[in-house]
Amino acid sequence: MRPAEASYAYDRVAYEKTRDAYPEGLPALPEIPGGRYYDEQFHALEMEHLWRKTWVVAGHISQLPREGSFITFERLGASVVIVRDKTGDIRAFHNVCRHRGAPLVLESSGRVPRFVCPYHSWSYGLDGGVLAVTCKEDFPAGTRGRSLLPVHCDVWHGMIFINLAENPSMTLAEHMAPLEGQIAGFPLEKLSVKRMRTVYADCNWKAMLDNFYEGYHVATIHQETVAEWLDTKAMAVDIFRNGHNRMCTTRKIFARIKEGISDGVDGQNVAQASMPIVPDFADVFRDHTVGMATFPNNQAALEPGGFPWQAMWPVGPGRTVMDLWILGWDDLEIDPAVENAYWDRYLADNERIVSEDMHLLSAIQKSLEGGAFTGTMMGAQERGIYWYHEEIDRRIGVERIPENLRVEQVLAKHVVPDDMAATAPA
Repeated sequence: MRPAEASYAYDRVAYEKTRDAYPEGLPALPEIPGGRYYDEQFHALEMEHLWRKTWVVAGHISQLPREGSFITFERLGASVVIVRDKTGDIRAFHNVCRHRGAPLVLESSGRVPRFVCPYHSWSYGLDGGVLAVTCKEDFPAGTRGRSLLPVHCDVWHGMIFINLAENPSMTLAEHMAPLEGQIAGFPLEKLSVKRMRTVYADCNWKAMLDNFYEGYHVATIHQETVAEWLDTKAMAVDIFRNGHNRMCTTRKIFARIKEGISDGVDGQNVAQASMPIVPDFADVFRDHTVGMATFPNNQAALEPGGFPWQAMWPVGPGRTVMDLWILGWDDLEIDPAVENAYWDRYLADNERIVSEDMHLLSAIQKSLEGGAFTGTMMGAQERGIYWYHEEIDRRIGVERIPENLRVEQVLAKHVVPDDMAATAPA
């Protein structure tokens, strides 16, 4: 964070630590209609007006280290190939041959000098242009103009985003601008993807996202893991333009680190000698956990010793898939075997935490769909959840949403300014 943002975060955490009443000035949050978590019509509105028109994370630049390196994005009913071209730029195309619609690549990642369709061998350059048409005498001269269909693609601090809209309503820079002050002092673009996992759950994507947008459940669900090192009573949640929010709290373990105690909490103790620590990070990331929640579907708790970037995707109204990327620093001074063991252990620890989260989600979904549940009640710690629901409605267009499925727009005046004033509304 920048100094002003860090000072503000410290003040907010201190306030939350001592708060013993509902925050003054914060409105009581209305119920979020339960139907938003299972209604087919609402799901269709999300797919058309949110997911197909919003910037979403597709990967990290470390996955495209050289010319011709590619990854594929297979979410939201789309198949997109993302590639580093000959000039070093990152491009994205629909993974569809312009001849008969076959996928250009079948692998999730790799490296190619060009794209060659596995069906009839049409080939395309890394810039999407047609290179060769098999049996070109069978096709009219204009065939060579059938370049690959581009997808809007851009990079924010090393994270690769795509937008499936024909004409996005805002640039990626505009979409992410409210979080520039929060990411400052953490070199996300210099990290690399260390491990990846995919997790499925029988619940709506918002039910899963809600879980990662609050610390209220930690003392109950994560008693032997997260609760050991995070002070959730001090969790400060702030909301930002475009549906983003940020959660910040002190780390209990920091007090032990200052005393020189290494208690073996994997991935959390930045004093461990064998950890690949991100260099030159701002001090706030040493003694606080900063959870950056980027709209519409990401959460990342920035940690100097590595952290998971999580993205939740709808498979259907009652089915979700989560992509989990473990991001960390490449420390060339650490023995490779020791480093690999560290990341294996780190992934295992995160898988344990995620399994604790997943334990109740399918049962929660059944409750939501059971007919007795009217809507979700949100407390002050859960304002980030309510805020992203407001943003969903703004992206869809409130007038398109049936009245019984809308959320009231009540939090706009509590948004923290982009330049992060020293004080802001609670």
